[in-house]
Amino acid sequence: MASEAKKEFRTNEGIFSLMLGLLLAPVAWGAQQQTLYTMVPWACQSGHFFVMHLVSIAAVAVALVGSLVAWRNWDRLGRGEPGEEGGAAGRSRFLAAAGVIASLFFALVICAQWIATFVLHPCMF
Repeated sequence: MASEAKKEFRTNEGIFSLMLGLLLAPVAWGAQQQTLYTMVPWACQSGHFFVMHLVSIAAVAVALVGSLVAWRNWDRLGRGEPGEEGGAAGRSRFLAAAGVIASLFFALVICAQWIATFVLHPCMF
């Protein structure tokens, strides 16, 4: 099964899956941050602060989807530690493991920024 996966990650679809697992969570974090900054004037005028929480929930969900994609990639490659192995197998294993770590880290960062939405009133400044 691992050899079939190694062949899969040499194709464009496999490489796209690796990049999706690695980059989906950071993109979700950036989108959440920019969206919340953009929504502050609207939230202050309308009083609909719950929408800001919905944005954070969506961002956490997208980041966790990225971690699931990366985990699935890593699982298909045999869950080995990324080492000094060269070629497509070593690259794919490294990108999959890095995607799991980065996605979970950015999900945590999104949650940390979400705490500020609870603590600080958007119209305070």
